[in-house]
Amino acid sequence: MRKENCVKLAKEFLRDKFDGGEYFSDKPSEKEYRYEHSIRVANIGRYIAEKEGLDAEAMAVACLLHDVSYCGTFKDREDYRNHGRYSAKIARPFLKELGFEPDVIEDICYGIAIHVDDKADFDGERTAFALTVGDADNIDRFDAYRIFENLKWVKYD
Repeated sequence: MRKENCVKLAKEFLRDKFDGGEYFSDKPSEKEYRYEHSIRVANIGRYIAEKEGLDAEAMAVACLLHDVSYCGTFKDREDYRNHGRYSAKIARPFLKELGFEPDVIEDICYGIAIHVDDKADFDGERTAFALTVGDADNIDRFDAYRIFENLKWVKYD
């Protein structure tokens, strides 16, 4: 049985992971941006889920946790490419603690895992729920800051 306030607990979990994470230790503005991005993605995902008849609470939690692996360290481009798969691994035990049903956990984790490059390191189904995690991320992702961030990454600045 799901705990009450799953979304609130997921926000706290994400904040704790980001606050204790190595990646953001010297990047406070990036940490705040990534947290706020996750909140925006969760709001977008919840809206889509409500309109499409999907589990809105589970979607909000999935979207909140889609980038949780930013609490770790990214050494190279491959780590960035894998951050969805890393995030799914971090999220899975927390989702069990929240009391989500196993099939919902699989849907959430698969959606998180594939949100970057459409690939997971475990079997799953490309359900409307799973695909919505990446859709919500993309809706928020194409803003001025992210365009700048990508240009900086390729040393265009």
